[in-house]
Amino acid sequence: MVINVASIEISILCIVILLMILATYKGNFQQKPQSGLFKLVIYCFVVFSVVDASSLIISPKAFQLQRTLNFLKLASCSGIGLSWFLFIYSITDHSIYKLRKWSPLVATPFFAIVVISAIDLILHFNDSQIQLNNSVWIAFNAALVVYNIAASALAHVSAQKSRNKFLRRQYRYLTVIMFVPLAAMAIQAQFIDIMISPPIFALTLLHLYIKTIKRQITLDQSTGINNIHKLAEHLTAITSRQSSDKRVFYMQIKVDRAKHIKKKFGLEKYTEIICMLAKYLEEQCHLKDVFLARADFDSFAIVFEAENQNDIETFGNNITRNFSLNEKQNIIPWEISFSIYWSEYGTEENPTIDSLLDNKTSNCLKSPS
Repeated sequence: MVINVASIEISILCIVILLMILATYKGNFQQKPQSGLFKLVIYCFVVFSVVDASSLIISPKAFQLQRTLNFLKLASCSGIGLSWFLFIYSITDHSIYKLRKWSPLVATPFFAIVVISAIDLILHFNDSQIQLNNSVWIAFNAALVVYNIAASALAHVSAQKSRNKFLRRQYRYLTVIMFVPLAAMAIQAQFIDIMISPPIFALTLLHLYIKTIKRQITLDQSTGINNIHKLAEHLTAITSRQSSDKRVFYMQIKVDRAKHIKKKFGLEKYTEIICMLAKYLEEQCHLKDVFLARADFDSFAIVFEAENQNDIETFGNNITRNFSLNEKQNIIPWEISFSIYWSEYGTEENPTIDSLLDNKTSNCLKSPS
């Protein structure tokens, strides 16, 4: 008996990666539904990896046991497809409650694979050799493709409908991410001895998990204020619950000659200027019902609700008037300045978050010096 040590090692590494991801969820009792479904994807893959590694250790002549393990591999891999579809649905629709009436249709490919492979297991359980049943293999691949295409179609449709650039970017990512392990499976089908699809899928899940964690980090590392992820979350929330007596304004504060400063004095000095400006803006926003975030390399965003346009003009003028950098002018040999622009959400020009951000420089309070 020749044991494929490399394949066993790969399976063990996949299991370790998945268990490390699952360990980060331990003790978190306030998880979103999609977190539970993402864990379900990982659980199914852990089962598959354990069974796959076991099939490599057990003697190929143990036909009954090998057939049982093959059945478990088909069932667990089909479970990955089902749980992945449910995971994408929970993100794009934010709830799986509406899916209840369609649950028999959604679960049909999974149960079909389980039933077909179980029948094949029973019929050939005592055969003296293991042969690949083409019907089971075709049905299995068809089920995986159906689940993946359906999930990608949901994400693509949501991306097309979304008028929120932050959500649209996330949906587009989910549209294509699962085609990476599918491509690996197609390559492995041509080179059956190459153990490529399990590690590729494990790394795909790890990459997805890291991106999810990255979106949950809401502070900018340099300045310590809110970052672009928190800004996206706040804009989504405030525009969905906008009160009728308040108007939502988006203000951009952009450092003048940012690229020139960075090129001439270096990134460290430019970061010092950005941190100083962030601290000043925090002081101006203190005790005011406004939201401050770093929106880009050279700009900040302030989002707030106000009754009329005069409020934003007063606020912007106060920021300009109170900007005193006498004690900081030795940072660079000229006066540091910034520009202020604003736009309003919910108008004919800006009915969506996309248009709000696209037209954020439509109104000027302070032009470049």
